[in-house]
Amino acid sequence: MIFCFASTSTDAIAQPLLQRLHEFVLRKPEVDELLPLVGRVIEGEKIPFQDEAVLKELINLCGRIPRVVLKALEMLAFDGKGISPKTVHGVISSLEIINNGKAKS
Repeated sequence: MIFCFASTSTDAIAQPLLQRLHEFVLRKPEVDELLPLVGRVIEGEKIPFQDEAVLKELINLCGRIPRVVLKALEMLAFDGKGISPKTVHGVISSLEIINNGKAKS
């Protein structure tokens, strides 16, 4: 049996328990690590895009969070206008509105 225990403050964990844990440091993927994922999606969905710079901008505006990047790509595919600085900023604005609405409820 495996238990996952996540904490940002390991000094708050009792020493006997801490000795039995394996520490894994998690981080957000870098932009260059997410580009192949974005490439597969835009190729599979046939989403036109201007250049790699706009893809990197999309990834950065999504906070380098794969789930958010995929949601933005889904919205861009549905929109049908392709990936440009204008459409990227429009999708990011929509995602912020959605997230703000969820935070309030």
